[in-house]
Amino acid sequence: MVRQILEKLKHCYLLVTVFVLAFGLALLLQVKNGAYLSDLGGDPDEAAHAVTSLMVWDYLAQGIPSNPMAFAQSYYEYFPKVALGHYPPGFYVVGAVAVGLWRDISSLFVLEAFLAALLASLVYAYGRKWLGSVPSLFAGLLIVMLPVTQKLTSSVMSDLFLAICCLASVKAWSKFTLKPDVLTGLIFGVLASLAILTKGSGLMLAVVPPLMILMTGTYGLMRTKAFWIAPLPVLLLGVPWTLYSFHFVSEGFEEVGFKAFFSEALSFYGSATFDNIGVVASLLLVLGLFRLLGRLIRRRWLGPDEAGLWALLIANTLIIFLVPAGITSRYLLPAVAPALLIAMNEASFLAALLLRTLFKSLNWSEITVRNSACVITLMTSLIACFHLCPKGVTGFAAAYRIATLDGKQKTQSRNFLVSSDAKGEGAIIAAAAFSAIPISQEGPKILRGSKELSSSDWMGRGYKANFANTSELLAILDKRNIDWVFVDLTVPSYRKEEHHEQVQKALLSAPEKWDLAKVVSVRRGPTEMGELKVFHRKTVGSPSTNES
Repeated sequence: MVRQILEKLKHCYLLVTVFVLAFGLALLLQVKNGAYLSDLGGDPDEAAHAVTSLMVWDYLAQGIPSNPMAFAQSYYEYFPKVALGHYPPGFYVVGAVAVGLWRDISSLFVLEAFLAALLASLVYAYGRKWLGSVPSLFAGLLIVMLPVTQKLTSSVMSDLFLAICCLASVKAWSKFTLKPDVLTGLIFGVLASLAILTKGSGLMLAVVPPLMILMTGTYGLMRTKAFWIAPLPVLLLGVPWTLYSFHFVSEGFEEVGFKAFFSEALSFYGSATFDNIGVVASLLLVLGLFRLLGRLIRRRWLGPDEAGLWALLIANTLIIFLVPAGITSRYLLPAVAPALLIAMNEASFLAALLLRTLFKSLNWSEITVRNSACVITLMTSLIACFHLCPKGVTGFAAAYRIATLDGKQKTQSRNFLVSSDAKGEGAIIAAAAFSAIPISQEGPKILRGSKELSSSDWMGRGYKANFANTSELLAILDKRNIDWVFVDLTVPSYRKEEHHEQVQKALLSAPEKWDLAKVVSVRRGPTEMGELKVFHRKTVGSPSTNES
């Protein structure tokens, strides 16, 4: 009894140690990658996640003043980067907690570092009994250092939280496989619902139980009452939201044929896998897949933990290849932890096999050999893949401060318009939202050029300018009472639309109305630099043009 207590205390101590080390490592990498000095323009959705988290906090802090969707719609009128509906509310509740601690963008970066450390701790907890404490500790720390995790830790995105929910729910079903009681089944259902309420791709977890039953041979689970009770939280929480939001989410699907999308996804994700776990781990993963097929053909069933990892890896692969919701390396994150742990297991298996056959005369401990093989596998991934991932998005928030801090223009009626792509619009809107007091009917509004000067769907398809010439464009600015216009000249050529080209021409053609107040140097990344021009509607004593 005493020994069991000491063992539990030891594992708790190691779990806390992994979390603390991973949290410190995540914070260090954020600083090295410039996260805290960057604007929220690293991803087209980054600002939307931040602004929506802030909106949820303002809603709660104001004492739930109205219907939540009505409040969100009102909030959108002032800071039009609210993504509730297109994305589920799960991450925004967590983000609201962070913003509630201190109302600053940096609070959300600390949250991302916390989530990265939580994922590392979960990797350790998942692997320690199966692969050993030392290899699992190294695996947890390596997760934080991989390029895909670094990028997401330096951005305000929901993918880390999704990966945590997915791995935790798979671990819950692994326990359910060994002990099919109602409580364990419901824990799986709650965690799966949380994943679905974080991102729609959480629906991948629907195939995890049947895949695990196939790989563990536990067909008897389907005859238990607990098996059929387990999905209740998903049916009560996840499914209603999915059905409600489907018409929003479907706007984000790419209009491409299955064959073309699959071909592009295969090329991209194959390369991204090598980039994030290395060639050695990738080859071990392929070896493991062939060994898995052989074991299943011979009905040599897997243990629940190993089956859970394979089920999650397969589920994530299916959803990113079959659902045309875009192609990006962050969609790989839920599969990264399973891939590393499976690769470690294959290395452990090969090392033990070699020891028993070719090196059986050597007096080596099999446990030591297995652990060494796991750690060597992780080290090859670290050496092959680790590099800093600088963010370096700057200048957008500075441009907004130039407009708001001008003493002669501090009026409650001022309105701003941003002419940029989704990243630039988001960076300025997020800066405005976090620098503002809670919205009021008299407060300033930030308007998006992509919505005021044109029309298109969520993905930018069906673009149509709302003006025929510069006079009509200027008339729109007059009608909307725009006082400040931010003209981003760094929009990539493949994202440029008609209003990006015309808004600057229109403002320069009306010097009696508009004055170039400032030219700000902006960055969209470590190598992308350019200018953002700040135009101001002329009044008596308007500022003169300056060059930064």
